[in-house]
Amino acid sequence: MIESNYFAQINENASISHVFKWKSDHMSLNPPLSSQELVINSFSGDYSFLSNFYPAQIVIELLVFPTVEHAYQAFKTDDQEWFKKIQNANSPAVAKKLGRRCPIKPNFDSLKLDLMRELVQAKFFQNPELKTKLLATNDSHLEEGNTWGDTYWGIVNGKGSNFLGKILMETRDIIKHHD
Repeated sequence: MIESNYFAQINENASISHVFKWKSDHMSLNPPLSSQELVINSFSGDYSFLSNFYPAQIVIELLVFPTVEHAYQAFKTDDQEWFKKIQNANSPAVAKKLGRRCPIKPNFDSLKLDLMRELVQAKFFQNPELKTKLLATNDSHLEEGNTWGDTYWGIVNGKGSNFLGKILMETRDIIKHHD
């Protein structure tokens, strides 16, 4: 079973049997990149399904979200009014804008990596057609290349932590070993 810390940290009594959990010490966030490995560095076109904006419904704590972006932005806040507004936003772009304006949990920075890991895993385990597409990337190195300056989740001009790409590759490895 995959284990995660996010929901346990925000609610010690949480029981999330429908969300796959992750134990971070099982996989490295720094997979090696060989010189002959294919790099997918844009989550658009044929690879748009890798984006958190991709319309893929997920269920987290019995709540339905139209995209990973909606869920990620909603879980930034403890304010239920903001949470519902973000959850029901008309698009992932609107959800992201609202997530920038809502009151943020005081400890969110320490939780966001585990949260994203759980949401991305839920996306691919709960949507079999996307799971198949992710597996079809084989051993490609996945980079969330962007032009908007996000060097935490992605790569800009060859620089960045690429945590979203790393989480996607982890998820792909979990699926390979799970199925």
